Amino acid sequence: MKELDDIIVKIKQVLDAKEQEIETATSASTYAHSALENRKLEVALFENSARHVTTDPTQKINIIANFEKDAKRLIDDINKIEV
Repeated sequence: MKELDDIIVKIKQVLDAKEQEIETATSASTYAHSALENRKLEVALFENSARHVTTDPTQKINIIANFEKDAKRLIDDINKIEV
């Protein structure tokens, strides 16, 4: 579904921005690196889940709403990583 692809792209943009922030920081903590790796795994799982979702048009609205909710939580978790 294109809508899910758009959600994934947005999450990856946030993740890439946080990764760059950590890489360019003069003294990023071990916690920041570890948290970033954990979020990368969560993004990969999120993307995998999106690839295996049903394309049933009667469920489309609910599926997108649930993925948007989960994406918001994931983006919030990424943004909480302190550099």
